Amino acid sequence: HAGAIVNIASISGVPNTSKLPGSAAYAAAKAGVIGFTEVLATELAPLGLRVNAVSPGSVDTEMLRRAAPDLTPDMAPEEVAETIAFLLSPASRPMNGRNLELYGV
Repeated sequence: HAGAIVNIASISGVPNTSKLPGSAAYAAAKAGVIGFTEVLATELAPLGLRVNAVSPGSVDTEMLRRAAPDLTPDMAPEEVAETIAFLLSPASRPMNGRNLELYGV
């Protein structure tokens, strides 16, 4: 296989999840990333490229702290990075066109 691409979406772009008020453009853009991932996976598969996405919930970032200062993040950026590293690794070779929804517990 030639390689892998991982797109970064958001749980805000996943249907039937709660959305932050005032985030319509953000949610629409992230839903577009998920759809783009699915189509690109099909188009690039003949070239040996896999395309997947991750949709994290609330991650402890400056952007989240500005957008929702009262929200307690579910996960650290490093946890999202570990999932991305997995999707780029040979261990995820059977996965293509998937969107992994990440929630902290």
